[in-house]
Amino acid sequence: MQTTPNYGLKKPEANDTVNIADLNANADTLDSALTPTADPTQVPTGNGPGKLVQWVGWLANRIKAITGKTNWYDAPDITLATLAAHKTRHATGGADALAPGDIGAASAADLAAHLADYANPHRVKAEQVFSIGGIPSGTAFPTTPANYTLFYRTDLKKLFIYLP
Repeated sequence: MQTTPNYGLKKPEANDTVNIADLNANADTLDSALTPTADPTQVPTGNGPGKLVQWVGWLANRIKAITGKTNWYDAPDITLATLAAHKTRHATGGADALAPGDIGAASAADLAAHLADYANPHRVKAEQVFSIGGIPSGTAFPTTPANYTLFYRTDLKKLFIYLP
């Protein structure tokens, strides 16, 4: 008796006696194969071939990757149809139906309040600001400063200028 290559189903040949137990085993194999459980940890490595359980896992993995959700069956934050309509509105100069908060951006009021906050909300240190401009800093003065050199003393929290 021959068997199928993928699921091992029994294939009686012309001279074999058909055995009900073989038919029942084939039916059980098919029943199991046609009711797979998705395994979203299976990452597709190509376009098959694969058994149905593998394809279900591969598709679940791709859906999870596209939506960015923990589970493949969780609804996405926004649908592709909504994004396409949003893009079309922008292409035609239409109104923007998405609020800044919908994409994780601050509202205009939040931005204005942030810009008006002079209390150093990012906790930036003076030496960080000065280092952007290439101004050296430290707790001791340089031993051979160049003319017109700036130096920020971090311990004194003061900016010094060397004049010729």
